[in-house]
Amino acid sequence: MGAKEDALALVGALESSGRTGVWTNIRPKGVIDGLRIRIADPSKIDQAGSELCGPAAFVFDLATDDPVTYAKAVISLFTGGTAVIGTMLLRPTTDLLFAHFSGGIDPADWIIMASLRDSSNWLFDVEEVDDILGVATIPSTMVTWVQNAGYTKVINETNVWFTKDASNLRRASWLYGKHYRVFLFVNFKILETDKQMDVTLTPDHFVMLQSPVQLTGPPMESLQTVLFDVYSWGAKQTIPEDPKTPLSLPDFLAKYYGFIAFKH
Repeated sequence: MGAKEDALALVGALESSGRTGVWTNIRPKGVIDGLRIRIADPSKIDQAGSELCGPAAFVFDLATDDPVTYAKAVISLFTGGTAVIGTMLLRPTTDLLFAHFSGGIDPADWIIMASLRDSSNWLFDVEEVDDILGVATIPSTMVTWVQNAGYTKVINETNVWFTKDASNLRRASWLYGKHYRVFLFVNFKILETDKQMDVTLTPDHFVMLQSPVQLTGPPMESLQTVLFDVYSWGAKQTIPEDPKTPLSLPDFLAKYYGFIAFKH
């Protein structure tokens, strides 16, 4: 069997066992159904209305590269409250296990994303889907996750306060072409046509590059436009969202804070 079939077999074993979970407000069927959908198509992994974009991007990559480890992690967290991914121990707090699950995000996504973020949070617990304060993910945390997951070639070229330039974006695209996984660190408004021209001051969203970055137009950077695909919010999305509304390179760079690239 292939990796996806092996992962689905683990889900089938959970279903046959009739085991319940340690998450008070999450039922087995929701986890089982969600896992089957996400093993078949990892792009269905979706942070929904939560602020868990960093964990979503990481889990999307995990489910894509290693569906067995992904399935084992979710099942182990659901049934026992702990999981190991590479050298990383996930052990969500009791508060999270017993917290009210208000929905909006799929149970299979919530279990692993919230556990990942909760296990990395020294100051705050993640207890609710809308618990924004405790779930912001900074680049150094993303780097730690991918290193602990077993990636040995990790490149972090991000800023938190200052945007990056065109050469940084070209390098991200070049690394994608060399079979690196690439997270882009952006302001989320760049994904929406009606917001892509808004003035923003900080990054707040990770997306995963899904195609080379196309720069079209005259040689002058100020006159060029961008076009490429990313994974975000449970789907492949195109930047710009509406190809009929071109996005200039300078306007994209105004909301672009660099990348994290990694591979085995």
